Amino acid sequence: MSSRRVNRENIDESGAEENLEEELDEEETRLKRREERFKAQVEKIISSLKQREEKIEFPEERMAQIREWIHEKNPVLHAENYFAKQIKGMIIFKRLIALSTISTINPLNTLVIGDPSTGKSEIGLAYQEVTPRTGYAWGSKLTQAGMTMCTLGRKISLGMLPRCHMGHVMIDEFNRIPPEDTGAVLASMQHGFFGVEKAWLKVERVPARAPITAMANPFPEYFKGVSVEQIRRQIPIQSGALLTRFHFILIILRPTVEEFEEITDHQIRAKRMGTPKCSFDDRERILWRDFVEYQRRRSIYAWAHPQKFQRMIKSFVSECYRQDFKLKRLAIPISPRMTEGMIATCENVAKAQMRTIVTNADVSRSVKLLAYALEPSGLDVALAFKKVKDATGVDLS
Repeated sequence: MSSRRVNRENIDESGAEENLEEELDEEETRLKRREERFKAQVEKIISSLKQREEKIEFPEERMAQIREWIHEKNPVLHAENYFAKQIKGMIIFKRLIALSTISTINPLNTLVIGDPSTGKSEIGLAYQEVTPRTGYAWGSKLTQAGMTMCTLGRKISLGMLPRCHMGHVMIDEFNRIPPEDTGAVLASMQHGFFGVEKAWLKVERVPARAPITAMANPFPEYFKGVSVEQIRRQIPIQSGALLTRFHFILIILRPTVEEFEEITDHQIRAKRMGTPKCSFDDRERILWRDFVEYQRRRSIYAWAHPQKFQRMIKSFVSECYRQDFKLKRLAIPISPRMTEGMIATCENVAKAQMRTIVTNADVSRSVKLLAYALEPSGLDVALAFKKVKDATGVDLS
């Protein structure tokens, strides 16, 4: 009897081993199918993203309409007349966003740090409302896909960066982005793509070419003082690697009592008159969309006076660096990235006027824009302009 029991136990163990092997084979097959399914989705997504990079051509009649409108209104160089008119001032910020919007090929990455309720979000949303492929997100309220991508059930969900490829990304509460997304943001700003290494997603290059406009409040909440050292201590992003990825860092300080009274009067008038977020009519919205889509894919490599341009940029950037490194006057770091930003700004100022060559006027406009953007950070603008005049003879004052 004991012999029969032993044989039965051997049979049961043999059957259990066979069942376990079958289950393992089934699980391996299931996992392989899942991996193949996600791989096929990734290939389709990458192909779709790359198609966005193709140049867009409009009929000559349409291009003539766009040119006429741009020459008449120029909503990039005069952005304050069209975007977020209910927000008084903030001219530099509005123009920087407008330039970033058409800078996709040569992106302009901008970080804006200012007190709550200064209008940063309202200005960003005014652009997002009328501009194609422009995303707006809060760093503390990202979806599960975050800035990159993830798997949700049987599908891949795209995050903000790939969704806005060949567009524009605006991120509020930038300092609250999850740490796992920071690397992807850095890679996108520097290279125009990022990589993914997750359980079911292993992708070397996901296209994500889009300028990033980031916004944040100072630490802990409001700027307390206007000295260089006080501002420096309250910058909410302490990573030098991340800060130096931005071409522009704009500090928005609290208004004076007189300025606050003017802002209050402006708010009351705007509310009473029902001022919209964006002043484009239906026709202009379509013209703006076509203009942006066309210019985002264009590059400019021609300079009317390359030697003079070089001297102007070099003298200005060198003076900024001197005031930061030697005199310790600036609250933000100055790096070679600024030179890239200056070149990109000059090119995009030319594009904003539907031109194919960068002129001295474009360079002058770009230098002045950056100078006034850096002034709240401690830049001695008059001295910087003097250095430019000594080097080129161009008077920017």
